[in-house]
Amino acid sequence: MDSSFRNRLLVGLVAMTVVILGGATGYWLLGDGRWGWFDCLYMTVITVTTVGYGETLPGIDEMGSARTFTMVLLVFGTGTLVYFASTITAFIVEGELKH
Repeated sequence: MDSSFRNRLLVGLVAMTVVILGGATGYWLLGDGRWGWFDCLYMTVITVTTVGYGETLPGIDEMGSARTFTMVLLVFGTGTLVYFASTITAFIVEGELKH
């Protein structure tokens, strides 16, 4: 595996980890701990993957700051997910072309 691909994959993986953990932590902090860690993680994952089951954390729809946080998380999370997926796709396609 080419070191530039390895670096790009590592950057994508680290970025996804930071976005997901940062998102879950952000929801937890916004709720002052009233939502469990797993619920915050779940909300982050459904937001970043744009599945959009809705606002699953009770009372989040009444918090303007949580909606703002969700919008920012959508932009950064989706961008990071697309970067990571495109890096993996490039690795597969270019790897096949080299062989």
